[in-house]
Amino acid sequence: MPNVPSQQRSQDRRALLLDAALRTAVAQGLGELSLQRVADAAGVAKSVVLYYFGDRTGLLTELARQAGAPLLQLHAQAQTAAGDPRGQLNEWLAGMFALATPPASPWLLFAMLWTDIADPQVRAPLEACERMCRAGLAQLLERGHAQYCWHAPDPELTSLVLRALVDGVLLRAAREPDAQVRVRLQNQCRGAALDALVRR
Repeated sequence: MPNVPSQQRSQDRRALLLDAALRTAVAQGLGELSLQRVADAAGVAKSVVLYYFGDRTGLLTELARQAGAPLLQLHAQAQTAAGDPRGQLNEWLAGMFALATPPASPWLLFAMLWTDIADPQVRAPLEACERMCRAGLAQLLERGHAQYCWHAPDPELTSLVLRALVDGVLLRAAREPDAQVRVRLQNQCRGAALDALVRR
């Protein structure tokens, strides 16, 4: 019979290491992310990080999965057939801004990994996440178009344009320490998104 407390301690330590890695990457950049820095941030020996992740590639791959998980959850909610598409779009936008909130931002980590890492092992979970997120948003846009909420005759293309708009604003918001400025950015982004989609 497995030792449950020991398994729980192992899961807790792994989560602690991943949180330390996320915070280090977001604060200092991926170029500064090393196993030793993660160990120092978590208050453990470097050998502990090696035990859980093997090497830097293993750590980055797990970070890619962790950064993508909340994005996948958010886009899965956007695929829900029930509900008003306009309300769901507002919830999606609010969720994206929540994921970009400093100091530890899963969205910013995902964006950093997406743009800076070429290793196929690390990119695999990023690309899988991106495909599923794009499909979820496209389904929401298609449903809103069918219900005359907005004009999106090509939902896949519209999802790319909308994501480009939102990601650009999120990049600004993710480094903004002032909560009031982030709220203003979110409201401006919501207005711009709806202006781009509204049926004329």
